[in-house]
Amino acid sequence: MSGYNGNLSLSENGVSIERRVRGLLVRKRWSLSRTIQCGDLREIWFQSPSRGRSGWPGFVLLVMGGDQPPDDFLARVRDENSVTFLGRSDDWRSFAAAIGQRCGVPLREFPAEDRSGREVVRSAGYRRRDRPA
Repeated sequence: MSGYNGNLSLSENGVSIERRVRGLLVRKRWSLSRTIQCGDLREIWFQSPSRGRSGWPGFVLLVMGGDQPPDDFLARVRDENSVTFLGRSDDWRSFAAAIGQRCGVPLREFPAEDRSGREVVRSAGYRRRDRPA
């Protein structure tokens, strides 16, 4: 999937993040492309973009095992494991759910109107294959 500040691609054993020039502008620093193995993921955070003239972008954030995800919206958008997007949120949500299903990690959704970080009580319910139920 092609996002605003980079591309996300899903493979058999992980997720690749490829950065472009806009990634430098959004994140305020340059980073190389990277691949995150499924075993290193703890969960996936998804937020739809808000609507209106001053709309905020949506994002898919790949939360790794020992990482503490950022509390505020701007830090989440600038995180090195985050890819932002401005439209097609249904496609992005489906792609985030596919990552969760392939890697066996939960998907957490945040509403577009709420930039405080409060979680929507809705989870895809995927369980990691290497962890007992």
